[in-house]
Amino acid sequence: MLDLQRITVLYSEEQDRISINAAVRDGETARIWLTQRMTNRLIPALINVIKPRHEDPVYAEIIAGVSHQKAVARQEPSAPVTANEPEHEWLVSKIDLQMPPSGAVVIFYSPTGQSARIGFNGDLMRQWLSILQRVYVAAGWRGTDWPDWMASPAIKQGTDRVLH
Repeated sequence: MLDLQRITVLYSEEQDRISINAAVRDGETARIWLTQRMTNRLIPALINVIKPRHEDPVYAEIIAGVSHQKAVARQEPSAPVTANEPEHEWLVSKIDLQMPPSGAVVIFYSPTGQSARIGFNGDLMRQWLSILQRVYVAAGWRGTDWPDWMASPAIKQGTDRVLH
């Protein structure tokens, strides 16, 4: 199993897929492709991971929005991961989500048994979801209902910052 260290999420219009270009722990690179169908299944599960649990849904919505906006504001621009000739490349056929005490681990599987995992704490998960949302919306995809609390000013107004 590959341990993904850093990722860059891009939309390929030619493929009509999201590519996750990743730096792997051993210095190699990987490109993992997500279809809209797989992404539509992944996003609600990720949102459920970071959604606050509270008896009062209005309170939970406010806490979720503040937490999300703070995490996105703390995200630092970084150089993109380039995977021009990746050592590993596949189309995702299955995704597992594990919940260790430290956060969440997403595992991507290929049809041939290859796999890769990446771990996220709460802030990193919120940041990644924000990036996924921007890529998803830019692709013109439909099928996922993004929660209102994810509609940060950067999404509403656009941004020139490159975040990975």
